[in-house]
Amino acid sequence: MNNKQFNRIYSLIVGTKEDAIEINNLHIKFDVLKTSSNKDKKNSAQVEIYNLSADRRKALEQPYVQVRLQVGYAPTGLVTLFTGQVINISTSGITPYLTARRGADLVTRLDIDEFYTELNAKSVGRIVPEGRKVKDVIEEVVKSMEGVVPTRMNGNNINTTLPDGYPASGSPRQVLDALSKEYEIDWQIDDSVL
Repeated sequence: MNNKQFNRIYSLIVGTKEDAIEINNLHIKFDVLKTSSNKDKKNSAQVEIYNLSADRRKALEQPYVQVRLQVGYAPTGLVTLFTGQVINISTSGITPYLTARRGADLVTRLDIDEFYTELNAKSVGRIVPEGRKVKDVIEEVVKSMEGVVPTRMNGNNINTTLPDGYPASGSPRQVLDALSKEYEIDWQIDDSVL
């Protein structure tokens, strides 16, 4: 039996529900990095789109535009490989940094970070009462991150009791990084699950 896959397909959806555009008929290149712990690294992707029209490039001008990359083969269909927000767009819109000419091609490069604004632009300001556990602090952080669904937690350190409570203050990334360092835990967000 021949298990070779042919007819690669993809769908790159850029924007929100109200103004999303789908790109699926242009040449693209992509590189996706997923790590086992966001304590030291983060999930990220880089997508290059060849010869994107001016109208579609204009859709990228808003800050932190949402992107979903799905890939697969025609016989088996698409699977979501990465979702995130474009982080390399300047406030002045499309710049030579984002779109450049390579020979006869116009190449638009998107650097994408998973849940960038949810992890960095939001703030957590809660004090978890004494006697609660590390996992209770994590659940408080999740409440501040729109789009992140209930967590999957395991391990002994998340059940550590906090005798004096815990001041969860800062961005979600800062709080999760501090918990990781203090209680030797790893965290990651993958496919909207912490």
